[in-house]
Amino acid sequence: MAGIVEVVVVDWTSGNGAEGYAGGVFDLFADGFLSPMAQRVTLRKRTPYNTTSNRRRVVKTPGGKLVYHHLKKPASAPKCGDCGIGLPGIPALRPRQYATISKTQKTVRRAYGGSRCGDCVKSRILRAFLVEEAKIVKKVIKSQNAAAAARK
Repeated sequence: MAGIVEVVVVDWTSGNGAEGYAGGVFDLFADGFLSPMAQRVTLRKRTPYNTTSNRRRVVKTPGGKLVYHHLKKPASAPKCGDCGIGLPGIPALRPRQYATISKTQKTVRRAYGGSRCGDCVKSRILRAFLVEEAKIVKKVIKSQNAAAAARK
């Protein structure tokens, strides 16, 4: 007995004796329960596939109609090339949106700004300084050994 039926329901709630009618298409379940049919929603774009670039959300308009809103992909923040954390001070946008903002918004006023985080830049500077110090120490030790060998 389950199926789709068209029903006219008499509204007995009006207090002035007038009969109001409500009708529509309803879904008739096996136990005799009537429920209104779900409103159909049509796609707005050509692609019907459920891909990441074709995500959508059902939204009810002020007129009571259900429509699809196509959602944009979430933006990911640019990451540090060394440690992989998000770079502070640079907005998370989709790649094409970086073309529309100014250069000062895409970088940080520092060496490697917009590419590496501050901690990684600090460790790079410290490492370069220590490598140069090690070279100088090695050269001094070599000259001292050469001077000691010349005395003998």
